[in-house]
Amino acid sequence: MSKITKEQIDQLVLKFQKGNNESFMKLYEHFYVKIFRYIYVKCGQVQDSENLTQEVFIKAYKSIASFKFKVEGDYRPSFSSWIFTIARNQTIDYFRKNSGKIEPSIYDITEKSLSTSSNLEEKLDDKLLLNKVVQNMQYLTKLQKEVITLRFTSQMSLKETSIILNKNVNSIKSLQHSAIKKLRDLINE
Repeated sequence: MSKITKEQIDQLVLKFQKGNNESFMKLYEHFYVKIFRYIYVKCGQVQDSENLTQEVFIKAYKSIASFKFKVEGDYRPSFSSWIFTIARNQTIDYFRKNSGKIEPSIYDITEKSLSTSSNLEEKLDDKLLLNKVVQNMQYLTKLQKEVITLRFTSQMSLKETSIILNKNVNSIKSLQHSAIKKLRDLINE
């Protein structure tokens, strides 16, 4: 599905809430890869990521009737923030149930995205930088890793990230800034 705007997403949600099941399929098509990528970066297992992604959409399907849009004077999350919150909670539950599993790095997903570069020298430079970033992600706090994952892997806005993590935007900016600074300092050592 081609890129759809926030307004189009809102319209699809409203249509689904009124009984148009095709609208949910369009939402599914639009968000599936983004949700899968987010979960895969967190759990590192393709099969588990596919299962968790399906669970996210099942939960969204069952509870979308209660999803509310912005009300005068009261900010409500966007559908994107709402569904990523479900994905985050599913991932947290996954790690609770599988306490022996270790959260992987972002390496696999990001490495695959490098294959789009056509210049071999650029690819090598990007891969070297990526390796350094991945090696140093371990020195970030769990919250800093979450901010970096949401902002750069899932391409969430500051506002969406703040809603998903239940923090204010300034806290997200600060976490992102300190994480990037720490990574930059570690890479340049």
